[in-house]
Amino acid sequence: MEIWNGILVKTEKKLARWKAQYLSLGGRLILINSVLDSLPTYVMSLFPIPAKVVKKLDKLRRNFLWKINKEGKGYNLVNWKNVLLSKERGGLGIRNLRLQNESLLMKWLWRYIEEDAALWKEVIVAKYGELNPWCTKITSEPYGVGVWRTIRNLWPQMEGNVYIKVGNGNKTKFWKDGWIDQTSLRELFPDLFLICENPDARVSDCWTEQGWDISLRRLLNDWEVERVAALLEKLAGMIITTTTDKILWKHSKDGVFSVNNAYKRGLMGMTGVPKYNWNYFWKSDIPTKVKCFTWKVILQNILPAEPTLRGPPVVWTWDFHVGGLKFETPCKRKQEVLGAAMFYAKVGDAAMVYTGDYNMTADRHLGAAQIDRLQLDLVITESTYATTIRDSKYVREREFLEAIHKCVDSGGKVLIPAFALGRAQELCMLLDDYWERMNLKVPIYFSAGLTIQANMYYKVLINWASQKVKNLSATRNAFDFKNVHNFERSMINAPGPCVLFATPGMLSGGFSLEVFKQWAPYEQNLIALPGYCLAETVGHKLMRAKPPARIDVDKSTQIDVRCQIHQLSFSPHTDSKGIMDLIRFLSPKNVILVHGEKPKMASLKERIESDLRIPCYYPANNESQRIESTQYIKAEASKSFLQSSLSPNFKFLKTISRADTGFILNERAESCVQVCDDRVAEGAVIMQKDQHPKIVHQNELMDILEAENHKVQVAYCCPVCVPNEPKNVPLSPGEDMHPVLDKRSLLHLLYTKLSNDFQDVTIQNDGDCLQIGSLTVSPCPKEKCPHRRHVNPVSTSEAVNFCCTWSTEDEKLAWRVISIMKNLELKTSAHLELKKCSDEGS
Repeated sequence: MEIWNGILVKTEKKLARWKAQYLSLGGRLILINSVLDSLPTYVMSLFPIPAKVVKKLDKLRRNFLWKINKEGKGYNLVNWKNVLLSKERGGLGIRNLRLQNESLLMKWLWRYIEEDAALWKEVIVAKYGELNPWCTKITSEPYGVGVWRTIRNLWPQMEGNVYIKVGNGNKTKFWKDGWIDQTSLRELFPDLFLICENPDARVSDCWTEQGWDISLRRLLNDWEVERVAALLEKLAGMIITTTTDKILWKHSKDGVFSVNNAYKRGLMGMTGVPKYNWNYFWKSDIPTKVKCFTWKVILQNILPAEPTLRGPPVVWTWDFHVGGLKFETPCKRKQEVLGAAMFYAKVGDAAMVYTGDYNMTADRHLGAAQIDRLQLDLVITESTYATTIRDSKYVREREFLEAIHKCVDSGGKVLIPAFALGRAQELCMLLDDYWERMNLKVPIYFSAGLTIQANMYYKVLINWASQKVKNLSATRNAFDFKNVHNFERSMINAPGPCVLFATPGMLSGGFSLEVFKQWAPYEQNLIALPGYCLAETVGHKLMRAKPPARIDVDKSTQIDVRCQIHQLSFSPHTDSKGIMDLIRFLSPKNVILVHGEKPKMASLKERIESDLRIPCYYPANNESQRIESTQYIKAEASKSFLQSSLSPNFKFLKTISRADTGFILNERAESCVQVCDDRVAEGAVIMQKDQHPKIVHQNELMDILEAENHKVQVAYCCPVCVPNEPKNVPLSPGEDMHPVLDKRSLLHLLYTKLSNDFQDVTIQNDGDCLQIGSLTVSPCPKEKCPHRRHVNPVSTSEAVNFCCTWSTEDEKLAWRVISIMKNLELKTSAHLELKKCSDEGS
């Protein structure tokens, strides 16, 4: 470990954390690689690097790359194993120390093969012995220096990456070395190897002037003759020369080993990053810091506050503060333009979504815009096509292709003004596919500059494309256009037909306007306007013009337009139906319309308010609009509260189904049942200092507050008429009960009466009292009961008092029972028998 301490100190000094604060990710990457290159190579090329040292050096490099502070606070955004991959395989190309060390040590094995007369080789052979001319025997002794032992253990890796070129055959073993098709004869003919006379024979031993002489220990069986014939056929093309046998490195043209090549071969077995055109990406003419940022985007490892985007993913989430307010802003991918986003902003409890441009309909290269269902106070949406509902996309594409095909067939040139992102790629795919199907040879061009870089990003970020494009990527990249080429300025006036994509899309200036000035005066040419054009732009003027016409390009320039004008809507903006679908899906409390024409926004506002019943506004530029927001209390919920709120509360409503048949309206009551779940969760919110608010069930409230459970109960002593038996029995002193009937008999009589009147309520009789919900009814033996607040309507001898107690939730039920008890007359079987006899006597 001592020889590595200096390297650790030197690396830590060069990768000081304060430097990381002033460098971008690209700058930090360059510095990390330069530090490793400056490490003493002779140390790593002679001594095996311990695992502890690798771990410490990797930690220093990893902390510097991701700007992790001394306390360990920070984010390792990408697995370190993937960072160490080469750039061609999707990593950052940071050196893998273990593989670098092994590649440097393997250099000694190559020198052992090449340097036959070297003194150091003679010392190694004398000490460890020779397994074959290419390597020593395995060293397993515990004593001595372990340097060569480590180097020798790398021979299996070296052996798998070299092959033998036989010369005179003095060094190559006939059976055991892989000198034919880089495979040993022992593996190809194991049955003949078992009966060979000398398993360690050299190739030169088996070669004579007459040919191959293979010595076997015994005579051949019939089935072995064919195997020998196959062996001789395999050897027929081999020629023994007078040169020395050589070992060659498989992975270089000249067969010479190199440390860099061995390192790359070691990385070949490491995987973990999605397949992209990484070579094209890293070699592109883009600043390094932009490449590194895009690399993180491709791997979906932008610093997240909440992980979401999984194809279609959320690209990143920002948390930032403005004026003391915290914004949580996840950027949602909108797939109508690469890299476009819908922004979800939250300030306190107020939440809103700002859409920008979006399209709710999938196109050829990107899918439809997608966003999660959110609880919003406001949606700000663009309304370019506030009153337009587009026709079929396939009809528009067919008209577009027919117009272009007709123009180039007649020898004309086609100019398609388009923006660099979005429409240019979609129309390139459309034309490239059409050119392939129709076998057209007319060149298609797009202007250099931003469009070229945009196409590169489309190729690299193909995982963000539509499902159709991703499925096609298994065979080819849909953005590798076969018929689309770069356009040079000198080709503007070149003869012959062609199709050109040029920016900007509204002919407001730039290269597209320059080409337009040259091509507009000729009738055979075509200007195809695929998108929306602002008023006062040249594109907008062309939409209204009917050639031949004179167009004002600027105050001092006019152009005679005789070319054909074709306008089709391939705009990235959504139409009226798409806007309504988005608002209906998000169901915000308010909507603001922007980026549209005022009359059209007024029409859309009326539709939103009438159909969706959502307040809608369309303020003018620089005009303020005040929106009321909702305040929420975020609270945790207990398990008991959640379980109680999960219980459904279904309500079934019978509806009348009506059938309209011509002039007669048939109305019939069928069993059409509408089911709704009016579920209301009741609980208590506990708010304590320095703790999050919590919603709990009312039954657990007292335990949490560590307080006694107080319950309000109501009591009433109710008299019930029970006529005396025909033969009275004297009452005991102080007894207020019936002289004949006992307690159980009274309760049974009352239970029978109440059961007839309350068939929808469960009544329990345990012999001591009646229980109806929280209501308890029991005979009262007291002469002066404190709950007796009435004047008995019956004589004392005929009244039996019952004490009734109940909770407040059963207040209505209790008074219903009491009102019935007051009017009851509990008659026994003796009364009924007496009445029957008197009826018979009369």
